[in-house]
Amino acid sequence: MSSHSLELTAGDFDAYLPERASSNAFSRPRLEFKQRALGWARQVVDRLQALDIPMDVHASDEHPSVRNGHRVDCQWVFFWRSLEQRQALDALLDQRAGIAETLRDPSPYYRHAFLALRLDSEKIEVCAQLHPDAWVDFEAFRARLADEQGAETIVNALLALPEQFQFGISGRATEPVTAASADTLRELADRLRPEGAAFWVGWSVTRGVAIEHLEILVEQLEDALAALGPVYQHLAWRKDDDSSGLGHTLESMRTELSEAAARRTESERKEQEQSERLRQEQTERSRERTRERVEYDTSRARPTLATLFKPAGPAASGAEPEPADHAVPVPPAALPHGRDDAPRPRDKTPRPAKPPRQQEAVAP
Repeated sequence: MSSHSLELTAGDFDAYLPERASSNAFSRPRLEFKQRALGWARQVVDRLQALDIPMDVHASDEHPSVRNGHRVDCQWVFFWRSLEQRQALDALLDQRAGIAETLRDPSPYYRHAFLALRLDSEKIEVCAQLHPDAWVDFEAFRARLADEQGAETIVNALLALPEQFQFGISGRATEPVTAASADTLRELADRLRPEGAAFWVGWSVTRGVAIEHLEILVEQLEDALAALGPVYQHLAWRKDDDSSGLGHTLESMRTELSEAAARRTESERKEQEQSERLRQEQTERSRERTRERVEYDTSRARPTLATLFKPAGPAASGAEPEPADHAVPVPPAALPHGRDDAPRPRDKTPRPAKPPRQQEAVAP
C-alpha cells in the first residue's frame, strides 16, 4: 500500500478553517481531499471484510448543505452497514421519531453506529461512534452493558486497543482505554441521551504531527480503523447477536409499517374510485344537457324557400287592415290670464247671396 494515498497537505487542513466553513469558494479543495479519502477508504473496506466485518463507505458533503447545517468545518468518511440495511432501519427510525423530529435534524450520520475518518483544521482522527439517535444500535449497546458477560466483552474489546486510544463522550474530555470498566461504560451510556452526545472511541493526531509524519501516518490510520472493527461490532445491532430482543420489536414495527402502507393504499384506491365516479357523473350530466339542446333545436321548424322569401305584412296576406283608432281630442292649452285668443265657434247662419253684377254698357 502506498503511504501517500491520502497525500495530506497543509491546504487540506486549511480548507476546513471555521471562517471558511460557510463559503462555497473552498468546495473545490474540499472535494479533492474527499475523493482521495474515498479512494484510500476502499483499502480499509477490504481489510475489514477480511475480518468478516462487511462495510459500506460514504462521505459527508464537501459543500454547505442542509445536512451539514450549511457549514463544512470537517470532512467525514463513514464505514457502516450496507445501504440496504440502513434504508430498512431508517424507515423504522422515521416511524418512531416522527416527521417533526426528522425535519428538525435532517442529517443521517447519527442514525447508525459507524467507524470514521475525520479531518478538520486542527487534527485528523479515526473513531468508532454511537449516538442515541441511532436508536436500534443504542438500545442494543445498553442491553449488552446490562448483561455482565456482554459488558465484559465490550471492556475487553476496548482494552485490546493500542494505549494511544481514548474513549468517552464526543467533544468532551476523554480518558485512555486502559481505564475502561463496565461501570464506567454504563455511566457514560446513561449520560448520552440526556446530553444528546455520542459515545466515542478513537485516536486523533494533531495537524503538525500529521504533516511531519505523513509517510507512516496513513498506514497507521488504516491499522487503527482495522483495530476498531471489533469495537464497532459491539456498538452496532446485529441479528446474530440480539441479546436485547430488538428483533421482535423491529419485526412488529415492520408489520405495523406494512399495515399502515396497505391502509394508505386502500384509502388512495377509494379516493381514486370516488373521483372517477364523480367525473363520470359530471360527464353524463354534460351529455344530458347537450341532448336536451339538440332535441329543442330539432323540434323547431326549419326555414324553407317558401317561407324564407315570403313577403311579410297584411297586404301580402290579403287581410283587411284594421281601422285606425279614433283620435282623442286634445284640449287646447291654457292661455295666459287676460287674453282671449281661444278660437271662436264658426257661425253656421247662411249668408244672403250677393245680387248678380250688372254689366255696364260699353260706349260705342
